[in-house]
Amino acid sequence: SHAPIHFNYAMNGFILDHGNVFKDIGVFIDQTLSFSTHIKSILLKCNKMCYKVKYTIGFNASVNVESSLFISLCRHFLSGLLILKAKSNKFNLSND
Repeated sequence: SHAPIHFNYAMNGFILDHGNVFKDIGVFIDQTLSFSTHIKSILLKCNKMCYKVKYTIGFNASVNVESSLFISLCRHFLSGLLILKAKSNKFNLSND
């Protein structure tokens, strides 16, 4: 494998720090060009939403109500994952 080539970029005379991950048009891209960071961020958002749904409607609500709320609030996050899944054979969720 080849060593990465690093360039120093400057803005208004200040050299910018190098980063391993950046976000462009709402998608996280890492230095290996994998989507694992993006997928993990979406799953984190959905987990937080699941907690918020449970906390907001209480612990005595029916499973149908909980799942309907969760799906309606997380569908747009999860649909993006399905598109990624369709374009690749698998998700790589290993620790980087």
